[in-house]
Amino acid sequence: MNGLLFQVLSFSLNFVLLLLLLWKLLIPRLSAMMDKRQENIHQTLDETEKSLADVSQELDAVRQELKQAEHNISSITDEADARAKAASAKIKADTEHEIQQLRDKVERQIQQEFHNLHLRLRAELVQQVTAEAEAQMRKASDAETQQQLIKNFAYSLEGFKEYKS
Repeated sequence: MNGLLFQVLSFSLNFVLLLLLLWKLLIPRLSAMMDKRQENIHQTLDETEKSLADVSQELDAVRQELKQAEHNISSITDEADARAKAASAKIKADTEHEIQQLRDKVERQIQQEFHNLHLRLRAELVQQVTAEAEAQMRKASDAETQQQLIKNFAYSLEGFKEYKS
């Protein structure tokens, strides 16, 4: 039993020595490695937070630029709409003016044609009346009387407006 106790004490002493050696040598190294790793993690977190802050600032700047671009698009669209309405109104006014000019021109042409037709009808009527009068005169009178009537008629026409034209 003494041997067994010696063995247990020997194992216990070896175990305690091993623990002391581990405590003195391995634990400080593990602790230093863990501290270094923790420091690296904190440094990475700090860098990530700075990057996140930078990205947030850039995102805010991009959002502001986007709002400005949307405002510019809205202004351009409004201006284009206003120009289109003005152009449409001008085209409409110009078209209406041209239509009125065409109407006036056609009306003048129609009036001129009626006037010309009236003159032609009057001239034709005068010719027919003259021809009929000549025919009636030939039947009723001799050559000398006819000559006298023609002279009298010609003198009477000298004061007549249509005769001059």
